[in-house]
Amino acid sequence: LEGGFGSAVMELLERNGMGVPVLRIGIPDRPVPHGTPDELHDELRLSEPHLFYRFREFIMENRTIRKRRS
Repeated sequence: LEGGFGSAVMELLERNGMGVPVLRIGIPDRPVPHGTPDELHDELRLSEPHLFYRFREFIMENRTIRKRRS
């Protein structure tokens, strides 16, 4: 996940003072084992149940009430 499009967007936001929490999801920059798509999604925590819990955990950790700037 290093150096991709998402990294460029995060850098741009930070440079412009708009840093926000980001959950990075993707295939890691390392060799992955061979297997069926379902096996690989499970191994990489990209299956539907894994993503659900990752999203939920991320939202719970980053919940804040923020006032909008006028």
